[in-house]
Amino acid sequence: GAGARFGGYSSAPLQLGPRWFGGSNSFLFRADGAGGVLLHRATGANANFVYMNAHREMLPNGIAFGGDLDSRHFGLWLEDSLDTGRAEETCSTYDLSHSLASSAGFAVDHVEVWAVCEGARNPW
Repeated sequence: GAGARFGGYSSAPLQLGPRWFGGSNSFLFRADGAGGVLLHRATGANANFVYMNAHREMLPNGIAFGGDLDSRHFGLWLEDSLDTGRAEETCSTYDLSHSLASSAGFAVDHVEVWAVCEGARNPW
């Protein structure tokens, strides 16, 4: 429903460019509404873990987790404007049995991006 919380984790730093990156430790997630989180781990079917692209005419511009560039079918997709996205019901890259969102297409309310860095220093 409205206010659903879901997203993706990339096991590698985000990379702008027209190719997939990340590794099998990447995953999709959804808050279950009861304080828990449902994880959708990589299936091993392909290496299409994370994609991030901008300013290309022939390729999708945005952020994707899992799926296929040619068919534009993704486990999670955010347009480059970060205003809208799609979440398909199935995805060969991640173990999804239903869409992360309540409908395939959705409007984005908030986006959070976190970096987890080994050896990072506390800035305070």
